[in-house]
Amino acid sequence: MGRYRLPGVKIVNKFASVALFCVLASILCIFAGVFVNVNGNDKSNICTVGHRLVEQVESCVKDPVNGSELWNQFCIRKPNATGLFQNQTSEEDYDCDEYFADNNVSFTRGVRGMSSGVLMENIVNQYYDTGNAIANSPNETEYNLGGKDPKSF
Repeated sequence: MGRYRLPGVKIVNKFASVALFCVLASILCIFAGVFVNVNGNDKSNICTVGHRLVEQVESCVKDPVNGSELWNQFCIRKPNATGLFQNQTSEEDYDCDEYFADNNVSFTRGVRGMSSGVLMENIVNQYYDTGNAIANSPNETEYNLGGKDPKSF
């Protein structure tokens, strides 16, 4: 029985040090990343409408011409403006989602860093129901859509 186990043990011993090195290098890289980005960075900003996260868009602007990708996710053209090209329209030519119309659109820092207090904010468990919007606010009115269509939230 020992004859069959001995070759397997030798092979495992040869690769154990390589595997251990990979695990330790990964852990060191995680700690290095935490210290390098302690104040956060602007390399991965995300687009938000109010407190809600939206799908990735090229231009995070609340404008039917310059930010048409985001605009068309939340607004539908009125029947009298369907014959116009996108660059010929104005805000009056659309019926927009209530939340989109009432809130500002902005870029939010995706990597906030440890100095921002993000660790203490997220240390407590926060569970939401399926279908809720992803929001950075504890107010239920921000993340609970109340049965409305989630659109691009």
